[in-house]
Amino acid sequence: MGFKRGFWFLLFFGLSISSYGMNKLYLKPVAMMGYEMIKPIYRVQVKIQEASYKITKPNYDKIQINPKIAINEGKNVFNEGYKNIVNIKDKFLVKNINYLYEMGYLPFRVSSYDGEKATLTWYASKVPPKLVALSITNSHSILYRSAIQRFMRDYNISFNINNTSYAYNVLKKAYEQGFKAKKPFLWVYVDQHIPQRLYVWENGKFVFTSPVNTGVMGTTNVGTYMIYLRLRKTVMKGFFPGTNNYYEDKDVPWVNYFYQGEGIHGFPRYRYGYPQSAGCVEMPISKARELYSMLYKYALVTLSHYDARYLATHPYKHAPKFKPINPLKLVLQE
Repeated sequence: MGFKRGFWFLLFFGLSISSYGMNKLYLKPVAMMGYEMIKPIYRVQVKIQEASYKITKPNYDKIQINPKIAINEGKNVFNEGYKNIVNIKDKFLVKNINYLYEMGYLPFRVSSYDGEKATLTWYASKVPPKLVALSITNSHSILYRSAIQRFMRDYNISFNINNTSYAYNVLKKAYEQGFKAKKPFLWVYVDQHIPQRLYVWENGKFVFTSPVNTGVMGTTNVGTYMIYLRLRKTVMKGFFPGTNNYYEDKDVPWVNYFYQGEGIHGFPRYRYGYPQSAGCVEMPISKARELYSMLYKYALVTLSHYDARYLATHPYKHAPKFKPINPLKLVLQE
C-alpha cells in the first residue's frame, strides 16, 4: 500500500509540474498579445507642408470673385457713395472718424452732422448690410475700437480709447504729418451656411474668398470679433467636441485668433465647406497663407449664424457613437 501511495503521489506531482510548465510557456504569448492590444490603434502623425514665411501681397487684379448672394441677401444694391444715418452725440468722435477715414483706417466718413444725427458716406457703391450694421455710434463700437487700436499700434502710442478729445488731438497731429495706415481697411466675413466660405471686403469690393470649415455642433461663435493674436505657426490641443478624443496638432500654420482659442488658420483636409473643426475656421494652407499676408491685428471678423437645417441633421445629434475622421491622419490637400 505504501508503494502504491508513493507511486500515485509522484505521478500526480509530476503531472502538476508539467501542467504548470505548460501553462507558464502558454502564458507568454498571451501576455504579449495583451500588450499589443493596449497599444493605440494608430500613431498620431501630423503631415503639414513646411510653410514659407516670405510674405507676398496678393495680386488683386487677377482675383475674380462673385460673392455669395447670402452676404447681401439679394437686396440693397447701393448707389455710388452709399450713405446711412446714425446717432452720435460725441462731436469729438465725429472728428475722429473723419481723421481715421482720411488715414485709411475706416471705410466711411461723416459727411454731415447736426449735433446728433450723423450721415456716414462710404467709400463704396455697394456695402454689405452686415458691415453697415457695425456703423459707429459711440466710442464702444467695435469698428471704432478696431480702427483706433490699429492706429495706436501703427503710430506707436497708447491712450484711453474712450477719451475721444485726447484722441482727437493725436489723430489731428498724425494727419497733419501725413501719416497713413500700413494696410487698407479689411473686413472678414465667414458664411457658416453650407457650403461654408470666407470673404474679405476691402473698401468697396470683395478681394478674396476661400472655402472653409467651422466647428462641429455649432462650436464656432457667431458675431463680430477683432483679431487679437497672429502666429505664423503654433500648437493647438484640446478635446474634440462631442467626444473624449484628445488632440494635439503641431505646426498649425498662418493663425489669426479672434475669440479665445478660436482662430482662422490653415489645416489639411480632404475637402472643405462644412463643419469639421473643434471651433476654429479652417482653410486650405495655401489660402491661409495668402489671407495671413493681407490681415493685421485688430481686423474685424464677422461670423454668420449656422444653417439650422444642417444642424438638425448633424450626425452628432442622431448617432451617439459617431466618431469624426481623425484630422491628424489626413495628408495635405494638393
